[in-house]
Amino acid sequence: YERDKYRKLIRINETEIAVLNRKFHNLPTGEEFENPVHLYSQDIDLFGKGSFFQYLNRTALTEGSHKLAYILLENNIDGIEAKQNAIKELAEKADWRQNFSALATLVHTENRSNVILNWLKNYQAFVPGILKWLPWVFS
Repeated sequence: YERDKYRKLIRINETEIAVLNRKFHNLPTGEEFENPVHLYSQDIDLFGKGSFFQYLNRTALTEGSHKLAYILLENNIDGIEAKQNAIKELAEKADWRQNFSALATLVHTENRSNVILNWLKNYQAFVPGILKWLPWVFS
């Protein structure tokens, strides 16, 4: 585990050095998030080869990529200050960010988290009819 984590940390730092040298064209482009009818995403190259998404994205999980794309596409000024404060806080925690990313890439899941969350939200307990009366009988 530790060796794999350190390999991921080395890879993360190699990627950051490459990006600083403007060599980021091998990173995910976010083309799956392109929306030709979106008001501004085509004009400012949000997604695709050489895009802002490709330059910015350091998400380690699929859900993170989806959330980043959603934030880039939303035209909502509410919460800008909260997002700026979160960015300031994370900017000061490079070690934490890198450890989180390294650990996240080591986790392999068969189900996306939203599938599990939806299952939990819609879960209905099954209790046989006779068992429903037991607490009443013994109280």
